[in-house]
Amino acid sequence: MLLTALNAAVGYEAVAHRVAHHSKAPPVPDPDPCRLTETQRQAILNACTEPWLSQLVVVALLTGLRQGEELALSVQDVDFEGSRLWVRHTLTRTDGAYVLGEPKSSTSRRPVTLNEAALDALRKAIASRHVECPIPDLIFTTARGQPRNGSVLTHRFQAALAAASLPTLRWHDLRAAHGSWLLDTGTDIYTVSRRLGHRDVATTARFYGVVSEDLQRQASDRLV
Repeated sequence: MLLTALNAAVGYEAVAHRVAHHSKAPPVPDPDPCRLTETQRQAILNACTEPWLSQLVVVALLTGLRQGEELALSVQDVDFEGSRLWVRHTLTRTDGAYVLGEPKSSTSRRPVTLNEAALDALRKAIASRHVECPIPDLIFTTARGQPRNGSVLTHRFQAALAAASLPTLRWHDLRAAHGSWLLDTGTDIYTVSRRLGHRDVATTARFYGVVSEDLQRQASDRLV
């Protein structure tokens, strides 16, 4: 980031030359993909006893949406007959006000198919939402009719895990667990990449490229 800023400064003639041109950033290892077993997923859901929190966790695990994408969902974004939703916005907070912004990239604007469990969670969230929210038709609202705050959501999620003596997870780990879950069931990486809204398959391969031992076993068993 600093190198990019200094290069831009050269273009603006704010500095005479690229003072960081020969700098080398330290290597940063890619994080291990979050993998959750069926038992672990169920334990997480059991820990989230508040209905609104459980609904958000279910949708996150079953769609892989980013937190801001999920919190920005409106009623019009969900097609119950077609069993899918459309990611069109991300929820951001600017100058103390919640606004719907553009997704992270052009590929982030995408359809995501839904299974019955995800559809059921969305139905319940819509049925219990506060209709007088400042952002019309927002699905996930507080009891006072405000959009859900991402930092508060993460805190409540981690508090629920701690109360159940479960390991701490980031909210983003639910998205990572979704991608790993798909790959572990044999879903091809291109489909996973499109579903997660990654810019390209290389991004998906970088963060989710560790193949489970079961899939490796299946691959080796086919070599007969």
